[in-house]
Amino acid sequence: QKINARLRAVFAVAAWRQALEKHMVDGLRLTQVLSADVWRKELLLEIAQSSGLDDEEFARLGQALPARLEKLRLNINLCNVTDDGAIAFVRLLPPTLKELSLSMCV
Repeated sequence: QKINARLRAVFAVAAWRQALEKHMVDGLRLTQVLSADVWRKELLLEIAQSSGLDDEEFARLGQALPARLEKLRLNINLCNVTDDGAIAFVRLLPPTLKELSLSMCV
């Protein structure tokens, strides 16, 4: 079970950007798949210049973060995320998070 959950999460991270562009994050259940990887301690996600990333999708990403995540690096430069979206996302960060690197330039 652990190996399957971790492997599915690897594919979910790899597919996230394309799923955003095609509005398929929900349809592919990427939020559930990534959050099910309870063993994940670190996440790097590059989704800069994605027209599909807006406040709602950014919150969805926050909901997907694994509960034991310790290190998160996100690049969302030139996306459609406002200050309100960033605030909503930060409120969803897991309490175990020790390091956050967020590249966000509009």
